[in-house]
Amino acid sequence: MNPRFRSVKAFLEQVFEYVRSSNFEIIARDKNKAFAQNYGLLTEHLIAIIKKLHSGLTYEGPMEENDGTFGYGTIYVFYINQEMDGEKITIYIKLKIPDDKECVLVLSIHEKWQ
Repeated sequence: MNPRFRSVKAFLEQVFEYVRSSNFEIIARDKNKAFAQNYGLLTEHLIAIIKKLHSGLTYEGPMEENDGTFGYGTIYVFYINQEMDGEKITIYIKLKIPDDKECVLVLSIHEKWQ
């Protein structure tokens, strides 16, 4: 875990910088794909949701990656309420900044109870 990202504010500032410079990857997990398909969301819609994050929406973090599938790094989890198709839903967002890459990985972005 990068000690610089012990603060959620510093973490989100870096996330937003990576998003602005297109240094991000949305991991194609089944839950992420199903969420995007169910609501007709494109990458730019998902990024718009991520851009709304702030420290008050933090659920967990900072955490160190524990399985190393996508390399080690710093992880935060956020919950954000969003109106989708006329109903308010809670979206679970899990973001990671790897220790060895200059990017943000969107590990999860889907409804909280999926």
